[in-house]
Amino acid sequence: MNDLRLETSAPPASSGRRICLADKFRALTGRDIPVFNQYAHADCVGQAIALAAGVLSGLANGHYVEVASEPVYAGAKHRYRSSEYPCTEQGARLSWGIAYMTDAGLFVRKRYGDFDLTAYAPALARAWACSGVPREVTEDAGRLATFTTRTITTYEEAYAAIANDRPVVIGSPTIFQSSLRGEGLGTPMPAGRQGHCYCALGVDDRAGKRRICCFDSRGRYFYRESDTGRPRPSFWVDADVFHEMVRGGEAYAIGYHPIFS
Repeated sequence: MNDLRLETSAPPASSGRRICLADKFRALTGRDIPVFNQYAHADCVGQAIALAAGVLSGLANGHYVEVASEPVYAGAKHRYRSSEYPCTEQGARLSWGIAYMTDAGLFVRKRYGDFDLTAYAPALARAWACSGVPREVTEDAGRLATFTTRTITTYEEAYAAIANDRPVVIGSPTIFQSSLRGEGLGTPMPAGRQGHCYCALGVDDRAGKRRICCFDSRGRYFYRESDTGRPRPSFWVDADVFHEMVRGGEAYAIGYHPIFS
């Protein structure tokens, strides 16, 4: 699973670069980064992975492939059942979703026989977490792309991934308030709360800044303040906060093979 090749030389103390994959995505596809909203269902694992995979499709050939989050979340929960996250309760580990995705492949938003995944269907995610993803859904998933990943443990590694057009998904023990600080900086909540998954799509390494731009899956207006240069729904974190987000070992840069068609 951990075989994604990246140019990993660390940036200098200040590389002077601001890299935003949302901007590249818009230039290539003519559309903004898709907005994910998990409503009241805690399937942020599937949402973060689906966002990253969809962004990769646009960066690969200029055509956005909308990816379904429900099979990734449910398939991961069903395969890696544990007392920590029973199938009847919400939540999962990002590492489960990554392992399931690299085996299963890409789930495109469409109808699979009797199962309609053309729009977000949290009821199917809940049901399949206990019963497993139906075969008629899984049998097509590996035909479009096979994914590779690389574990991310530092700001420098995230910088290298994003500079190589690779989104970074993060299973973070740190979660953030909906109220942002100046320049769109996220405000960490007190320790001890359940974690959340994010998708990092930008880096700002200009003088005086070492920041990562994280996208959330809780709707366009969860982070209320507007900020020039910060696409919704996203926020910035400083490098020291990012290191806290990845300290649990659940952060991955995502690539693909073959390229989407």
